[in-house]
Amino acid sequence: MLTDTPTLLSSAPIAGQAYRVGEEDGVTIAEVIRVWPSPAWYSYTAEGAWEEHHPFAHVRWADEAPEGNEDDDPDLIPVDAMGWDLPLQPLFAEIPAPVRAALMPQDDWICWAALKLVHAVPEVLDVVQDNPTLGGMLAVHVDAAEDREATCRQLRDLLRRPRHHLLPLLGLPARRSYVGILGRIDPMTLGIPTAWLQGISGSQLVINLLNSDDALVGKWIRHLPRIRADVVITLMHEHLRALCTFDLLADPDKIIYWGLHTYLSRIATGRSRGYASPTPALFRSRAELMEAIHDLPRPEARRWKPSDFPRPFTPPTEDEVLQGRPSVTLTGVRSAAVLHALGVENELCIAEDRRFPERSARGDGAVYVAAWEEGGEPLAATVSLRVSKATGWSVRQVRLPDNGKAPDWLAERLATWAAGIAVRPDLFGPPPELGD
Repeated sequence: MLTDTPTLLSSAPIAGQAYRVGEEDGVTIAEVIRVWPSPAWYSYTAEGAWEEHHPFAHVRWADEAPEGNEDDDPDLIPVDAMGWDLPLQPLFAEIPAPVRAALMPQDDWICWAALKLVHAVPEVLDVVQDNPTLGGMLAVHVDAAEDREATCRQLRDLLRRPRHHLLPLLGLPARRSYVGILGRIDPMTLGIPTAWLQGISGSQLVINLLNSDDALVGKWIRHLPRIRADVVITLMHEHLRALCTFDLLADPDKIIYWGLHTYLSRIATGRSRGYASPTPALFRSRAELMEAIHDLPRPEARRWKPSDFPRPFTPPTEDEVLQGRPSVTLTGVRSAAVLHALGVENELCIAEDRRFPERSARGDGAVYVAAWEEGGEPLAATVSLRVSKATGWSVRQVRLPDNGKAPDWLAERLATWAAGIAVRPDLFGPPPELGD
């Protein structure tokens, strides 16, 4: 049963301008919001406490009703805009027009933090307006500070000086040129999903870019007229950068919807697996890159043929059971046909990547199926191993079907098992022929 709503709301740390209350899995959930002045947004947690909420909310909600109407696709309505006791649009319309205009370039994930910053430190408005990426990064920094008031005071003091003196707050050297580079970086970079960033924030990605010790990266960011979000990601991945020319990174064409980095990654993967053309070695435009993407073979045509590897594989161990809870049965893959079927059935890259059968055939790699039970349900993962002369056998990757992440406990046990596999003395001699 829901907690009495008036009592619950009266316990909130702010007097909200709007609220929403509901129940999820028998637990009361609630939020209160105050937009302007003094922006604040709090959520009532399952632990029975109020915590500050970091929403996906944007000042454009002042101009377009964020909750949509009955004809709108519910999947396109922001979750943070639904279920309130009154429309949010009038509340966002109370934000002063100059503030809304300055924050308009910000990503939804950054905009609320920037709104709070501009209210707390009005002097920063010019920075946010003139250099949205620098302003957004300052907002992220202040929002994450343990002592926000002290950080705001420090920011006010620095705002009296030339703008490059703000940079050490963000972990950057106080270089005037960096202010100019930040002014050319798309502020949407700050809201990039972390899947491509290995868990770091968009703000940290920009910091890493500016602090890069790669001379070519430094040269390019000094001269690019505009640095898009997908260009930032591309520059921070060496294997993608290796496919680029300056002209590609500077190309203003908007042809690539999902981002330059996603398509460069497809080309890099295709070339490493032998199904993508090696030319052109470097791409000069987004249109040229898309031509190469269109020339990639369909997924079924990318697969290697089991007949190319007619000899049986010899895994480095016999099939065995790893004791523990749960026990894990390891079965070595002993033929190209079984390996190919394993990749296709589980939708893994094994079926497209010739390196798996090549290594299994040479003996410097192997694939196993790890099977166990959990809650009475049979589960399985595909385990690939590599061996090196220096370190011996190790786990290259462990994947559930559809490339799912395996449990940490399984990865740890497999790593211990692989490290104990003996290396054949003749393994690093001349490689055997792969065919008949």
